[in-house]
Amino acid sequence: MSAVTTSKIGIAYISTGNEVRYIGPGVEGLVHGIDGTVKVLKGSAAIVDFGDYGRWKIPGWFIQPMEARKAIPISK
Repeated sequence: MSAVTTSKIGIAYISTGNEVRYIGPGVEGLVHGIDGTVKVLKGSAAIVDFGDYGRWKIPGWFIQPMEARKAIPISK
């Protein structure tokens, strides 16, 4: 069983049009680590377009903005 990662960023820091990465568990038709674009925000979730994988409603704690990934320093 693989560990599930959750975002500490939160849905409040995600906007329509943001590029995000899915960091939740792999489910039928959706792969952990896939990138997509936020199309609609709905409460604590977002409708994300993953291209060939389709559009999915994803809880905010399972998506991470790509901008946040660039800003996080890598510890050595």
